[in-house]
Amino acid sequence: MSVATRVLAEPSLTLKRRLKAAPAQVYAAWTDPAKIVKWFGPDAGPVEHAELDVRVGGRYSLGFRTEDGEQHQVSGVYREVVPNERLSFTWAWRTMPERESLVTILIKPDGAGSLLTLIHEKFFDEPARDRHRDGWSGCLDKLERYLDGIELEGPRFESGRPMTMAGLSEHYSFETRHRIPEQWRRFGPLIGEIPNRIGQDLFGVVSIDDRGFNYMTGARVSDFSKLPPRFARIGVPARRYAVFIHRGPVSTVTETFDAIWHSWLPNSGFELDGAPEITEVYGKTFDAKTGLGSFEIWVAIKNVKSTVIRRSPNRQEH
Repeated sequence: MSVATRVLAEPSLTLKRRLKAAPAQVYAAWTDPAKIVKWFGPDAGPVEHAELDVRVGGRYSLGFRTEDGEQHQVSGVYREVVPNERLSFTWAWRTMPERESLVTILIKPDGAGSLLTLIHEKFFDEPARDRHRDGWSGCLDKLERYLDGIELEGPRFESGRPMTMAGLSEHYSFETRHRIPEQWRRFGPLIGEIPNRIGQDLFGVVSIDDRGFNYMTGARVSDFSKLPPRFARIGVPARRYAVFIHRGPVSTVTETFDAIWHSWLPNSGFELDGAPEITEVYGKTFDAKTGLGSFEIWVAIKNVKSTVIRRSPNRQEH
């Protein structure tokens, strides 16, 4: 068989799913290691590791165990990366690295949700294609259930009073936000050194700009007098807020942020009311040592006058 004939004869498959999630949420489910471990794989077996360097030329590696106890590992290289729209990557099992195929994920808006198209091509033979069709079908079933399970608690609406806060402030791009946990670790030993502190609550304050966002780990203070120069300061004006509650490990807060940003906000009739746009409130129901419990996410809002689309400051565990 000639090379040209071989290429034409290579089997492929195409699967489509309508999902009740915005394209950005679907894309995040494929590109965030903390999310993909919750749904990937053909059956109820666990994902044991996920390494995703999501950029053209970057590599990924996924390892999972199926219900029969068998372990599987697949890896490849990203060929195309278009956020919230398209991923394309090579696909090769550890046990058969010479049989490399190609997977393309297309994501398009579909009403309030998304239409996902999965194309897997360049299979070695038809039996390989058929096995993958079964595997991908189970995988997409799990993705659908995972996305259906992201539900918001709230919002309630509050009129927030003006506040002054002091703490540590760092600027992050959306590629470096994984460093936020280290900021919280540095802030912890310094909390007792903040003068004029009011109450025991801690705050994460987000101010978005064109390059990313500033994130302050702070405490509320009565004024800035006697505040050592190493501490940043910010004033939060009186505004209207939509207040959401995040329950469970802080490591899963990106799912709550995604649901607020990409599902609730675009359909709410509101838009963000200027910086700081988001204030996280960590009170008595949150255990800072374990990262467990619940905390509130206050989103500053105003009625929509024009459509504004900005990226969400999703972050990792702290």
